[in-house]
Amino acid sequence: MKKLIILFVVFLATLNLVTAVVCNSPANTISSNPDESIVVCDDPQDSTCEQDFETLCPNDYHLCTADEYNAGNDNWAGTPSTWLLGEITCREGGGAGHYTVYGGSYSADVLQNQVAGSSLPQCQTDYGCNENQYLALCCIGAPGGNNNNEIPEFSSQGLALALVLGGATLIIIRKR
Repeated sequence: MKKLIILFVVFLATLNLVTAVVCNSPANTISSNPDESIVVCDDPQDSTCEQDFETLCPNDYHLCTADEYNAGNDNWAGTPSTWLLGEITCREGGGAGHYTVYGGSYSADVLQNQVAGSSLPQCQTDYGCNENQYLALCCIGAPGGNNNNEIPEFSSQGLALALVLGGATLIIIRKR
């Protein structure tokens, strides 16, 4: 019975090491909140214009609004290495800007802002491709946070990897 309990604990620990959400190529997943409803994606070559950062988000994710980020960032350990760019909205004085998370920890709430410039078809500027060194801030579901999507615990890729790793753990323990 003790071996079975130890085996189960090792299997659960293995599952916690798996990040199920994967950013779209060419981006890498940098961090995610505990339930993976928010993901930070980075294009390591900085070749994606910030106005196109949503293309880096995992499938079924979009650039976060302030409300979505602040509602989902509780208990998120760590500090961003640079600015996180969320949804793009038109600025009252012309042009567009991203909701920008800058400074502080992942779990710190940040009010709605448009610090980082960008561009949209309905409010174009020359600022849509000058800050591609920052990171995409992606939230699950339909844009705006008004959706009924349940947050998946694992994508099919993550679950498959977890099962493979778990199976490998089982084999190693059984051989001893």
